[in-house]
Amino acid sequence: MSMVINWAIVGYADIVTRQIMRAMEESKESRLVALLRRDKLEAKKTAKQYEIEKYYDNVEDLGKDKDVQAVYIATPPFLHHSQTVKLANYGKHILCEKPMALSIEECKNMIDAASKNRVKLMIGHCFRFHPSVEKIRELIGKKAIGQIAYTRTSFTFLFPVDPHSWYYKPEMSGGGPMMDVGIHCIDTLRYIFGKKVKSVYATSKPGKNKTQVELTMLASLNFENDLKALVECSFETIRTGGVLEIYGSGGIIRGERIYENKKGTVSIQREEGKESIDVRDDDIYTVEIDHFIECIKEDREPLISGKESLEDIRVVLGAYRSCETGRRVNLNQE
Repeated sequence: MSMVINWAIVGYADIVTRQIMRAMEESKESRLVALLRRDKLEAKKTAKQYEIEKYYDNVEDLGKDKDVQAVYIATPPFLHHSQTVKLANYGKHILCEKPMALSIEECKNMIDAASKNRVKLMIGHCFRFHPSVEKIRELIGKKAIGQIAYTRTSFTFLFPVDPHSWYYKPEMSGGGPMMDVGIHCIDTLRYIFGKKVKSVYATSKPGKNKTQVELTMLASLNFENDLKALVECSFETIRTGGVLEIYGSGGIIRGERIYENKKGTVSIQREEGKESIDVRDDDIYTVEIDHFIECIKEDREPLISGKESLEDIRVVLGAYRSCETGRRVNLNQE
């Protein structure tokens, strides 16, 4: 009989109730046994509502629970670093929501803590598991559209400004749509092309006062093979589910709904006409959970390791520096 991994969830973000709890339930090798929320009464209420055995209001007590082997962290980004390091020190495997952390130093500390304690650390860039993204990566590997000229991708949704929300407090969120969803675009491009980003130039539309984050950002990326990419992210327009277009000498690949947990579409536009490509209809969150469990059991590096996600953070922070200086930022790929 295969070993079942006992999970705890830290935080109560929308993604937890919409996606993660269901994915853990559908995974044959997962069992959700504990929940942590800051307010113990709310933790108790939530645990009862979802029939979760244990509940906590602090990381230390959760860390001491020997029944818990893996933890899903879904708190605001400013907490990711401290919670990951503490729980890794208790010997817990960590699947942490994106963004990984708010600085390069914090990311490195998380990587070091996981390595020192011999636990797995994965960051929740779940769209690497989207069948459309996998298909596009396969097509690029086969040079299905010849020499690549450039690519563009967008992730947008309408998110009303709320000055009281942590999303609009940069010291808690790290930034606006670029840190929240643009980082998914960057990670997806890096995964598809298998190349590092050398430099970034970005421009943004700021909020109404200095305490707010940007509302829209456009970022131009130069990859190490001289590939050009444009990333568009915004809190000011409708949700499209995500679009990716790759322009090549022999055609244009277009993927739609690639940043949603829904079946996407992939097509190739050529001079003679349009070809639709069949893709699977997987639940990306269940695939993500199952992948992490396999990495724990087989003692192998997750697809989106801490080191991988650190590179995404480098690019995002470079984009913010570019907005501040008005100049293209060369990234230190140390």
